[in-house]
Amino acid sequence: FPYTTLFRSALAAWIHVRIDVLEVQQLESQRSLELSTGLDPSELFEITEIFVREDPEGGKRGQAFVAAALNCAFNEVVLQPINNPRPGDVRVLQNGEVVWVVEVKQIEVEEQTAFDLAREARGLGASLAMLAVMADHHQPLDRDRIRRRALKDQHVLLEITESAGELLSTICVFSTTTITQVVERFPGRYAERMREHGVSESGRRRWAELVDARGASRS
Repeated sequence: FPYTTLFRSALAAWIHVRIDVLEVQQLESQRSLELSTGLDPSELFEITEIFVREDPEGGKRGQAFVAAALNCAFNEVVLQPINNPRPGDVRVLQNGEVVWVVEVKQIEVEEQTAFDLAREARGLGASLAMLAVMADHHQPLDRDRIRRRALKDQHVLLEITESAGELLSTICVFSTTTITQVVERFPGRYAERMREHGVSESGRRRWAELVDARGASRS
């Protein structure tokens, strides 16, 4: 009986701790979704570029950024765990099937990275792929040549973006999402994806400060 009582007490204490943790997470999520969005598109592009590049946190900021951007336009967006060996850091699904595979790089890359992505996308049954590069000192790739080869060899339409703003613009063009909707939705969804992906608390706080500071300057 003493053991039963002790077990029940421990279980009750654990449940209370978990409830407290969940309440904190829910509060943080609510605050994230309520981030001020008094920004215009150029301001959003600017602060996103600054934030993603200033401290990639091992690629976490860039991957969470791409997932959040796609979340502004698509319902089924899967963000793979950091350093996952499976192809595609971010995937867009339709009825459970992979239709768009995105590889995110915050380091300089060469053309072979794009060709490897096209091959991996085809292996997943996807016909769309994107290589999102957000890195200092990156040399622009020959996009037309890469696109033609990916279509010829893998039957995959491969797009390449080489800045955060360009990726946001591309998503707007490829979907029915307006830039106004992206500006309204993105700040909070990025905060949510960063928390999910393990971006540091100081990083998430820095993002909120950037958004709030620009929004306050316009009010």
